[in-house]
Amino acid sequence: MTVEDYFTKSRAGKSPAYFLVEKSISEPIRVAVFYGYENNEKLCNELVELYMERYPLSRYYCALANE
Repeated sequence: MTVEDYFTKSRAGKSPAYFLVEKSISEPIRVAVFYGYENNEKLCNELVELYMERYPLSRYYCALANE
């Protein structure tokens, strides 16, 4: 079972899981996953801001891991 399959089929808490993703030349890189928190999307976006401040040449975004 892949990580994607796991989060598509399971859920921890009321908030859907989110991947923190780094854009790359070849394909997106999943850096972290947020699940089990009250608001996974908010937490993920807060880390996007922190990563963008620390690594200004890199681009990050949050992607839904399950629905």
